[in-house]
Amino acid sequence: MIDKAKTLMEAQDIEVMLIHSPENFIYASGIYDATMRMNMEEGLLSQFVILPRESEPTLLINSGVLEDAEESWIRDIRTTPTGTWLVRERKHENFAENMVEGVKRVLEERSLARGKLGVERKYMTVDTYTRLKDSLPGAQFYDITGILQNLRAVKTEEEISKIRRAIQIAETGYGAAMASISEGVSDFEILNAFKVTVAREGADVAQLICGVGPDGGRLFSHPVGNRARKGDIVRFDLVTIYMGYRSDLSRTAVLGKPPEHLAKLHNTLIEAQQKGIRAIKPGVKLSEIHKTIEEVVRSAGHSGYTRSMFGHSIGLECEEQPFISASCDAVFEPNMVFCVEVSWYQPGWVGMNAEDMVLVTVDGCEELSNMPKELYVVK
Repeated sequence: MIDKAKTLMEAQDIEVMLIHSPENFIYASGIYDATMRMNMEEGLLSQFVILPRESEPTLLINSGVLEDAEESWIRDIRTTPTGTWLVRERKHENFAENMVEGVKRVLEERSLARGKLGVERKYMTVDTYTRLKDSLPGAQFYDITGILQNLRAVKTEEEISKIRRAIQIAETGYGAAMASISEGVSDFEILNAFKVTVAREGADVAQLICGVGPDGGRLFSHPVGNRARKGDIVRFDLVTIYMGYRSDLSRTAVLGKPPEHLAKLHNTLIEAQQKGIRAIKPGVKLSEIHKTIEEVVRSAGHSGYTRSMFGHSIGLECEEQPFISASCDAVFEPNMVFCVEVSWYQPGWVGMNAEDMVLVTVDGCEELSNMPKELYVVK
């Protein structure tokens, strides 16, 4: 990661990157703690990886998470005070009173306070950005969103291993959820079967989309107490997190024999998805896969059918760049991981989604999810 990061920094003439968003902090530091991540996402905790192009990185953290930080590969660790009373056997002194002061002092040490700084404009608050600019009047600020997206798009073997485990756990949870469906069972009970199973397997849940019957046609269906009845379609789109890395799989169940037109529609979605997956290989543009999928559904009699994207990269976030969209001219590369999804949402009637995860290989792709794709029929 460091070598590639420094190459990208050199290409854009950036002298140091200030990495602080939860996902990119985890990626750059190698630290994952679910509570730490939650506090960062809610703005209760601020941390920085300070990555100079020509010297070693620094980890600037709240001293309350010092023990977690010591698990990082980064050896230069600086802290700011925590608001929590902690008793440590070893003496510890904070480096700075707050994060902005800490960043300034580290940059001054490295003679970078007047340099070209990369910041995550997309994730940085206006307050933090303004305070940094005021503290570093001689610095030039650049957005590094594109550099970090580029870095994270191609996964390491360790990242792929964590994604595989997240998928395995999700599939176990799906099995429990599907097995729980019966006439009269509520959407709350169905999702609870998934959540309990996932927790038992050592993962967290990030997204719980489950619609029973007509409620499944909403884009973001959520449990409202609906009870399954004969003929109901149940749409699932559930995301798990294992050691920071995510799965994203969708499946559809039906209580009793599905009407022929719904079964046909579901088969069309799977056919389109599978044709798109078979066309994925290094060097192919993502826009070509979008075109392939769209044409299959349209040729089945749905002439106006389209989506802004038929999939996305996935890793520390559920939807990462690049997207499988009509305008994306990026190409697939080995060790990229994608979700390929083809959905149908019709509020008040039905919702379906065929979504699986694939790993791009040197000569094609490998499907990472092993669950049956057909409608899960509950008799």
